[in-house]
Amino acid sequence: MGDKVEARFKGGENWYAGSVTNIDVNNNYDVRYDDGDVGEEVSAPVRHGTGKQERASKRKREQERERERREEKGEESTKSNG
Repeated sequence: MGDKVEARFKGGENWYAGSVTNIDVNNNYDVRYDDGDVGEEVSAPVRHGTGKQERASKRKREQERERERREEKGEESTKSNG
């Protein structure tokens, strides 16, 4: 535990820096990302021994979250109009 890794947040395309907090019997990882988010049961692969992209990772994750918020708002508007 505590290994520095990069993992894909919510199964996305981008890799984000964090640390392993747990590995379960199915070889899934719990990852605490460097920006404070937690990914539970992240399936392998994770990249070990990295950390070069921490600033870029944080920026990309923030952009992904913003896109998700916009998509959710769009879905809510569609549901209320339907």
